[in-house]
Amino acid sequence: MYEAEAPSRLQEEMSAPPIVCETRSGEGVVFLDLQSDEYSCSYEPLSGMQPYSPTAPPLSGSGISITRPPVAEPVWLELASRDAPVISLRDVSRFATALLQSVLWFRNRPVRELLHRVSSRRDVKLRAEVGYDEVARRFDRLLAMLPVQPACLFRSFFLLNFMHLYGLGADWNFGVQLFPFRAHCWVARGNMLLNETSHAIEEYRVIHAVRATGG
Repeated sequence: MYEAEAPSRLQEEMSAPPIVCETRSGEGVVFLDLQSDEYSCSYEPLSGMQPYSPTAPPLSGSGISITRPPVAEPVWLELASRDAPVISLRDVSRFATALLQSVLWFRNRPVRELLHRVSSRRDVKLRAEVGYDEVARRFDRLLAMLPVQPACLFRSFFLLNFMHLYGLGADWNFGVQLFPFRAHCWVARGNMLLNETSHAIEEYRVIHAVRATGG
């Protein structure tokens, strides 16, 4: 889980209109404002209301664009159990490179800038050397050697940077839960989880996702 950072001044390249994402969780609707990096919610019990629709008109008033994930949550799958992956010096070098990149980019930046960093690489054509599942296993093994385990936001950003060095892309999913409110994020390829277990996210509804197109 992670806490949304206070909004900071966006770079000139991030001057696009604000985007508000929303999803229903239980008897409420959660909103994520990617411009201000803030969550809000509205209590809207289902009884006596029209069924929640992801194709409903945008919020009234303001020209704010809203993205909505599908109503049905995907059936999340986990990587098959295998022997511990063999780690090469190249893997270690790429892990260190991705760690440095992640630290430099992550510090004091709102989520929207991190999403832009990831999504702007979609059109980069790289030749994948190994499957995304194997790269995820190598990442997990190397990550376990760090003295401190990062929270989900940094860990997911770190994994995406690591996978990019192998010519691979993946989906960055953001989920929320109400009563009590919690926010979480994880990396997947389609419905295959790469850095989380299905049990850990079964109570979360996806509110936003950056979809991979390469790899």
